[in-house]
Amino acid sequence: MKKALIGVLTVGMLALVTGRAWAPIYSFFPGLSTLAERSEFIVVATILPQMPDPQTDIGGGAAQKIKILGVLKGDIKPGLETVAYLRNLSVRTGRVNRPTVLEKGYLWSERYVLFLVKNRDPKLAFEYRNENSSGDSFWVSPASDLAKLDPKDIHGSISVLLKDVLAHEKDRLKDLDETIKGYLEEKKDK
Repeated sequence: MKKALIGVLTVGMLALVTGRAWAPIYSFFPGLSTLAERSEFIVVATILPQMPDPQTDIGGGAAQKIKILGVLKGDIKPGLETVAYLRNLSVRTGRVNRPTVLEKGYLWSERYVLFLVKNRDPKLAFEYRNENSSGDSFWVSPASDLAKLDPKDIHGSISVLLKDVLAHEKDRLKDLDETIKGYLEEKKDK
């Protein structure tokens, strides 16, 4: 009881002391259709070089500068550079409970699908934020052709991008397997 009270008081004090203490609460993956419906914008974006003060919060999120490369939903134009609050949330679909396609977080110059909503808090220094549920962003393979995406078929477009991620990872694992075999192979001098 005493430890629980100390934990609650600590979290409460952190929230009072810092304006960056967004609640680390988020919802489980609601299903792709629901996630798409709840999002105001679904975009493919690249992460631009880090802002001077990334404002990382206790929930692991930070304001990130992004460039919009493609749009599946919403009235954002490709080429727009803006700031979005993004969190690296685990993908909890019921089958797998781990960060399957965002293992390394958000990396500069990499592409991601982002499910976004407009920021409505004028005190916060970003225009958009993630939808705040599991699965609201994922990495996009360098092999993915964004010209194939169809805003009229969000589910089909997301499916294509995720299949590209799977193909990329399978190739990477084959290369890793060969590297490990070569590393462990004993070479004898003659």
